[in-house]
Amino acid sequence: MTSPLPTSLHSSELAVTTRALSKQYGTLRALHDLALQVPEGAVYLLVGPNGAGKSTAIKILIDQVRPTSGEATVLGVNPQVHPALVRANVGYVPEQLDWGYGWMRVGRLLEHHARYFPTWDAAYANRLAKSFALKLDQKMSTLSKGQGRRVHLVMALAHRPPLLVMDEPTDGLDPVMRDEALGVLIDHLAQTPTTVLLSTHHVSEVEQLADHIGVLRDGELRTQLPLDELRRDLRRYRA
Repeated sequence: MTSPLPTSLHSSELAVTTRALSKQYGTLRALHDLALQVPEGAVYLLVGPNGAGKSTAIKILIDQVRPTSGEATVLGVNPQVHPALVRANVGYVPEQLDWGYGWMRVGRLLEHHARYFPTWDAAYANRLAKSFALKLDQKMSTLSKGQGRRVHLVMALAHRPPLLVMDEPTDGLDPVMRDEALGVLIDHLAQTPTTVLLSTHHVSEVEQLADHIGVLRDGELRTQLPLDELRRDLRRYRA
């Protein structure tokens, strides 16, 4: 007889929590009673197949989507009550590139974005732009998916937020730039105290960063636990 997989973390300090979080789109159940627990200072890897509810959960945390029931807390704040305060303290990399500023040039968009974040580090933003080989005079509407992803990474990191929420952050990057992006993220975490909630299909590439993992399937959290515990105790798991 197999033991059930753990779904609750024993951590006193949590940067992100959800309680009985559910989301319905008509008859489609995107999330059901989600109880996410992201420890403060952790790199939490959220995995699951397409349609598992990962992006929906992330969007609820920054109030881009409202839940049908349940609640979430991000850095001690309810995003439905104080969405601006939550977003001010979150560096967000979305799955989809939907700019709304296609006429802007990259440098101008970064300047525009910086105005919303008092902690924006202009010198750091410039270093990141150089590391990602961004052309600051290029129009946003002409960027490839990989170039757009690099712009998002600069926007997420440059104000050194206490929480990074990253949905497929390396999607669209070629292998060389993917390694560069992960190297930049590793350096960032070494220099800046940060909690990271990261969702990706490229699990093997980011596993070196993660210390906790959560598995979503059909909108339900099947397990969440420290990654070293998963490696030590789990022999086979059919997700």
